[in-house]
Amino acid sequence: MIRSSIRDAIRHEGGVSRRLFLAYATTLSSIPFIGCSTLARHNPRFSSYPFSLGIASGDSDSNSVVLWTRLAPKPLDPDGGMSTEPIAVKWQVAEDET
Repeated sequence: MIRSSIRDAIRHEGGVSRRLFLAYATTLSSIPFIGCSTLARHNPRFSSYPFSLGIASGDSDSNSVVLWTRLAPKPLDPDGGMSTEPIAVKWQVAEDET
C-alpha cells in the first residue's frame, strides 16, 4: 500500500512513469523516419515581430544551455498567428548585450 502511494506521488509530482518513458522513447525513435519531404522556409514574412513571447534559457552548466522560444506574432490566437509549415530558425549567441 505504501509503495503504490509513493509511486502515485512521484507521478503526480512530475516523475516519469515507465509507460510515459516508453511513449517518449517510441516517439523520439521515429524521428529519423519522418523524412525530409517538408522543407523549412528560410525567408518567411511576418506581419509583426514573431518572438513576441521572448526567449527563455535554463539548465545551464559550463558546457551547455537549453534555449526555448515560440514563434508567435499573435500569441493570444490559438495557433499563435503561425501556419503549420516549418520555419528555419537561426541562433546567434554572444557574450555582450548587442
